[in-house]
Amino acid sequence: MILQIALVVLGAMVAVLALFNRRAAIFLILPAIALSPEIHVGGLAVRVEDLLMIPLAVGWLVHLCVFKHRQRTPLDRLLLAYVLAAVAGTLWGGFLGTAHFLTLDKYISAPFHLLKRIEFVLLFFIMADTLRSLDDVRRFAYVMMASLLGLSAFSLVQYLSNGAIALAPAGAPIHEPGLASVLNIALGLSLLQGARPSAKPLLGALMLFSLLVLPLSLGRNFMATTMAILLYAGLFQQRWILALLPIPVLAGVLLYPEHVIQRILTFQHALSTDVTGTSAEGASLLSRVIPPGTHALFTLGHSPVFGFGLGSIPLGFMDSEYTTQLFYTGLVGFSIFLLLGVRLFRMTREAITAAPDPFSAALARGLRFVLAAYALYSIFSPSISAARAGGFFFVAIALLAALHRAVVEPVEEPRAPWSRAQVWARHRAPRFTGAEA
Repeated sequence: MILQIALVVLGAMVAVLALFNRRAAIFLILPAIALSPEIHVGGLAVRVEDLLMIPLAVGWLVHLCVFKHRQRTPLDRLLLAYVLAAVAGTLWGGFLGTAHFLTLDKYISAPFHLLKRIEFVLLFFIMADTLRSLDDVRRFAYVMMASLLGLSAFSLVQYLSNGAIALAPAGAPIHEPGLASVLNIALGLSLLQGARPSAKPLLGALMLFSLLVLPLSLGRNFMATTMAILLYAGLFQQRWILALLPIPVLAGVLLYPEHVIQRILTFQHALSTDVTGTSAEGASLLSRVIPPGTHALFTLGHSPVFGFGLGSIPLGFMDSEYTTQLFYTGLVGFSIFLLLGVRLFRMTREAITAAPDPFSAALARGLRFVLAAYALYSIFSPSISAARAGGFFFVAIALLAALHRAVVEPVEEPRAPWSRAQVWARHRAPRFTGAEA
């Protein structure tokens, strides 16, 4: 009862903020995405950001109807196509009998998955429309990193209380806190280059904390992704990273318990030929490839165009975002998914080239690392289709869209009208011609 009253009060506050100060309202979404547990309302599992999105979306739509103006981005049509592909795939799945419409189970409910995808795209549109200056983008980037830090701190507290594993808020996958470390390290690596001297120690401490907490999640996918990003940055951008890498390794050997160290050591079985993953403790790449590969081939053989519909099987059955997109929405949705990725990486390149200051360039490079992290860990894990990971993905690309618009397509200030004397002086001024040379 107390929780319900608190949510009603919080929803009313967000509704007021959404109508009168949408910029302040969207800053509440980030901590909610990071730390919200699942709440069961009428048998349906929802999260705090789902409830906050209702007044936020209503306020934004009212504003749009009144002023009839929205900040456009190069991603608008692709994201609308992303939603339409989900609708088409789900309707086709209903025709085939593979999409489940009459269940509230979050793992297989087609309406639940479809509404979540619509919510993500709406979140993108609202944030991309609200962030209109480089100062907005800068503040939002720091709030995003602080929210990710909150998730890492929460998981560490949970670990210290139970001594077993760094747990995410209730209802989330157990390895999910590793995502917060990956994204904060990806952003921090680049922001170090453009940050003020006073901010660099804070960024360094944030990255070190994220790196030390990461193994506690036991998420090998996240560990491998982070190592790939660190090695790339060390080899091609900042050589000092290579010299400092042994420090967290040595600290980990001294601080981590035996089961965490054993989890890390399972990477030695990555090239094992064990197809079941039993003897390799699930670390064999061959065993990890088989489930997504099997589902992908099944889709291409039985329903290649539109797939089988959202939620036709749980995300964890496929353990790959690429296969998830193909299985749920077929080649149509999979193509849109790939085109979206290509467009995003092109936008980061354009933003880096056009950046007017070191911080903007560093943030664009950091967002490129974030996209690379999602691209890598999506191979063996659902990402943008999952609730928390998908929320942060769409927040990140909204941040990129706002940054891209601010540096690549800056809005020109309107010129003041000329006075009558200036017009007369320009008219009477002598003109230079080639004959006078």
